[in-house]
Amino acid sequence: MRRLAWLLCALLIGACGDESSAPDAATDAAFDSGSDSGSDSGMASATDITDADFSNRSGDCADYARSTVASVTDLQRATDFQSEVEIVAGTSTCVLTSNAIPNHDFGDASAAFATPTAEIT
Repeated sequence: MRRLAWLLCALLIGACGDESSAPDAATDAAFDSGSDSGSDSGMASATDITDADFSNRSGDCADYARSTVASVTDLQRATDFQSEVEIVAGTSTCVLTSNAIPNHDFGDASAAFATPTAEIT
């Protein structure tokens, strides 16, 4: 149940942003090819998805199976965070593990979070 809640959270966070922005085809292509960022976050061979807009709508978990990272900033607190997401496709399961940080900057002047943002470990 907790994994389902995180999946829903990740999907809702991913839906944040400007509706008028077009999908970033180059980022989708990099994600689809599994290009590596060389990140030293401990997630070996992670794909950098910082500020990426995604348009792929595949229903196959294996299409997304990889580790991703993003370097983002809480704008109100001028604090940097590292987003980390791992998707593992099993024969009958799809497991998404996230530290609950989005792949884009957040906390602009209009934001009013109930608690300070923190990575979930």
